[in-house]
Parts: sequence; structure tokens; C-alpha cells
Amino acid sequence: MSDLQASDNGIAVSTAGWNSPVTIIQQIGQIPSLLTPLLQGIVDVYEPYSYIPDGPHTSPETETKISYNCVNIYADDIRDSSGLMSMIENIINEIDNNKPNSKDKFLYAIKQKYTSCKNKLLISSNIDLSNPVEIKTIISKNADHLIYSVLEEIFSTVNVDKACSVELLKAAQSLIVCYGFINCKILEDPDDN
Repeated sequence: MSDLQASDNGIAVSTAGWNSPVTIIQQIGQIPSLLTPLLQGIVDVYEPYSYIPDGPHTSPETETKISYNCVNIYADDIRDSSGLMSMIENIINEIDNNKPNSKDKFLYAIKQKYTSCKNKLLISSNIDLSNPVEIKTIISKNADHLIYSVLEEIFSTVNVDKACSVELLKAAQSLIVCYGFINCKILEDPDDN
């Protein structure tokens, strides 16, 4: 066996042979303390905030949205993370209590990143932008890529000073993106069509 080392609270994994299963257990208890600075960082990027939401935050059933948008790669992650959305909701509500309108800014920030990624995709796809069927088709064909792009875009502007493993940071980031998906800020809302 080789000498393995992990740095920055990371995890080193060695697999040998054809059937060497690997199980990595995330430390869920550490995620709330990591989510707060991530959420706060997203809110802070969108200062000043001028968007006024249409109404209360609602979301269609997760499965309906996954199916409608043809999400494949991220579908299981979204299903798994959807059970932890109350944790994010509690944290963002706490931030909102200390800094009013933070929840709306947070959802607005996610929607802005999605819109930017979607527009880049539509431009590069060279489709007829007056044809909603073509737009829906190109979004559905690229749903997983759009989710990944939004994740990359959001966290390119947010830094966390808290020391944590890369895996834990990615898990917290995935929860935030799942929250944006469930709240119809990433990909398309079936109820709008």
C-alpha cells in the first residue's frame, strides 16, 4: 500500500483491485457553520439590491421540476439534498432577521447567475430566440451543465475564511444550489409554462 496523505482537512482515498468500494461519510453537523458565511457571501455580492419579488417563495414538487427540466446527473443529489432544505431555510431566515431582505437577495443572486449562464448557452447554441420550444429543448438538453455552471458562477464570487475540507465545502455548496433549484431560481419552473 502506498503512503497517502490528505491536506487541508481533506480525505485521502486509496482503492486497489476491481471491487474496492469507497464510502465517504459527510459530516453533516459541520455544514450549518459553513453555510452561514456562504449564504452571507452571496447576499453581500448583491448589495445594493433593487429587485422586489412577485410574491412568496414557492416551489413545485421536486420530482416534477427534475422531470420537466430533464435533469440527469444532478437528479439524485437534488433528491438527497431536498431533505436538508429546512436547515438552509433556517440559516437564511436567521441572516434575514439580522439583515432584512437577505433571503430575497440570496434568491435573486441565484436567479441572476442562472440567467447569465442560460443566456451564454442560448447565445452559443445559435437558436431562434423567438421560439420557446427551441429554448426549452436547449435548456433541457443542457440542464446538468447549467446546474454545474451556476454552482461555479455563484462560488466564484464568495470566499469562506472557515477552515474545512474540500468535500465539506462542496457539500455545502451543493445544498445551496439545490435550494436555488427547489425555489425555481435555477432551471425552468414547470408552473410558468
